[in-house]
Amino acid sequence: MNAKMDAHETIRKWRDSMNEGRFEEYLGVYSPDAVLETPIARVQGRQGVKEYDGSLGSAVKDSLLKTHSIIVSGDTAAVEWVWSGKQTGEMVVSGAKIPATNRAFALHGTSILHFDSEGLITKERRYYDVRTWLEQLGHK
Repeated sequence: MNAKMDAHETIRKWRDSMNEGRFEEYLGVYSPDAVLETPIARVQGRQGVKEYDGSLGSAVKDSLLKTHSIIVSGDTAAVEWVWSGKQTGEMVVSGAKIPATNRAFALHGTSILHFDSEGLITKERRYYDVRTWLEQLGHK
């Protein structure tokens, strides 16, 4: 990674652009061919991240991503986070359509981020408990 953008700066931009609704800037922290793996999906490229995160984000009002512990080693970082909001629109989770519930949630998770020499995210693995999340939304 060069001095232009270090991991902490990328993570701050990742969080802040999501929270402030600057979705194109959020997508800009991912490399063009980035891979995103979650418990419910695997997508590739900025377009894949846009479709995945965009579909979830459009279903959530008052979305807030808080980062907690951040550990960086070389070109890899681990970030503990909580994503909260209120589900006001339909979501697709593991292929199932989840109708709007108007319920608040707080999803606790961790992302393992890998960076290229420019400080862009080349791979993200998100870990979170889907069952607990769905229960918060009123689904068993």
